[in-house]
Amino acid sequence: MIVIKRDGKKVPFIKGKITAAIIKAFYEVDSEIKTESSKIAINIGNYIEQLNKKEISVEEIQDIVEKKLMSTNRKDVAKAYVKYRYLHNLARDDYETLMNAIESKLMAKDVQNQNANIDEKSFGGRVGEATDYVMKEFALKYCMSELSARNHLENEIYIHDLNSYAVGMHNCLSIPFDDLLAKGFNTRQTDVRPAQSVNTAFQLVAVIFQLQSLMQFGGVAATHIDWTMVPYVRKSFIKHWKTACEYIDPTCKIIPTEDDSIDSNEYKSYKKIYDYALDMTKKEIDQAVEGVFHNLNTLQSRSGNQLPFTSINYGTCTLTEGRMITKSILETSIKGIGKLNRTSVFPCQIFQCMKGVNRNPEDPNYDLFRLALKSTAHRLYPNYSNVDWSTNAGYDINDPKTYVSTMGCRTYNGYDINGLGQLKDGRGNIAPVTIILPVLAMQAKIKGGDIVANFMEILDTKIHEARDMLIERFEWICSQSADSAKFMYENNLMAGYVPEEGIRSALKHGTLVIG
Repeated sequence: MIVIKRDGKKVPFIKGKITAAIIKAFYEVDSEIKTESSKIAINIGNYIEQLNKKEISVEEIQDIVEKKLMSTNRKDVAKAYVKYRYLHNLARDDYETLMNAIESKLMAKDVQNQNANIDEKSFGGRVGEATDYVMKEFALKYCMSELSARNHLENEIYIHDLNSYAVGMHNCLSIPFDDLLAKGFNTRQTDVRPAQSVNTAFQLVAVIFQLQSLMQFGGVAATHIDWTMVPYVRKSFIKHWKTACEYIDPTCKIIPTEDDSIDSNEYKSYKKIYDYALDMTKKEIDQAVEGVFHNLNTLQSRSGNQLPFTSINYGTCTLTEGRMITKSILETSIKGIGKLNRTSVFPCQIFQCMKGVNRNPEDPNYDLFRLALKSTAHRLYPNYSNVDWSTNAGYDINDPKTYVSTMGCRTYNGYDINGLGQLKDGRGNIAPVTIILPVLAMQAKIKGGDIVANFMEILDTKIHEARDMLIERFEWICSQSADSAKFMYENNLMAGYVPEEGIRSALKHGTLVIG
């Protein structure tokens, strides 16, 4: 006798498989194998065998087993077998759904372009999309509460970057570039020395952006790139000054220091040397900025050939060095990248607007604000951030670490209640969720009566559930090992990390966001 399986394959009838399944149902009820159960199982197996049909389907066999068990005095076992069959069907359906979805992703059958930063038709994109699907399904079934999964599946509260949930990645980070560039850092393979020029500094910015983006699922940001680059502009200026002294005036004994501005009148008194050093420094800055723009639009370091989601804040440094950086960034943005001078996707640029700095014609950086507007008109970037808003009151105009910066997605690190205060560098959002308001509105209308009152009641419930979902994910993230993100923790990219206390010591300074 031939058995026809559900996928159409034909295999020989094996009575032992049927008796084993029946005995398993008895065991589920009795927790032991009795003579009675073995006898009933053998009798049913013999009955099916003696039908001596040429072909029989799996479904037919299971129907016969159910009827035969129901005809005995063991209705409880029959019920257990029906349950066993039902659960197996569910598992098989889930498996088939999973395989079909994976096939669709791997073959790029249903390209939706949900993320403009992913090429779903590429090798990397197809692998990434298939992997993401599996990771999402795993997270929903094994990593969270039933309430969290239901809220997501019913489109009431969206869990962002669900594919990163299971591995315990966090969202985004404002990188402490000042420290990393000044002190150097370690990677898995080697260590990197401190930057000694503005060109090297910008190259390392791109490298750090790329490395950190692999440690998380969201964006990476520089909070004040114009201020950060000041010492490296000076280093380059000194380098070019020494070259000018060697070839233009070997008798010159004045060597600039990193503590002094390149705008020093003493340096300007050596006009030929100064002009050469300043011109070469500007050329190096322009080359370095253009390089970082091209790097950030070509370094495909994430699943699906994604570019790291990078953001830079600038516009408030009034020092000559910082102004040179801001001007070069804006000119590069306006020019565009590549042979066709295309608008760059990254970095997302945020121009920080500040009273007394760049808001009015008499302000020292007002010309840069005007240049920023030109760039926005041509390239959509930069966006603009109001540093002077009320929540940011009391900042020090000369200390960029005291005032607001954002991610390209507008994420803002607020005041840290766990000890770090207004600090931005080394902090970020840990996890976000979004309450789907239109769905709640439809539920409120269906409920009948006062729609507004219904909506507010449902919203209040969902806000509390969203909070619980975020705390649940936070705890899951905190359960991970520091070895999962060695670059981040070994180099203290996340502020507050104490190895003896685990990664919670750093993560507690971040934010949880309901959108």
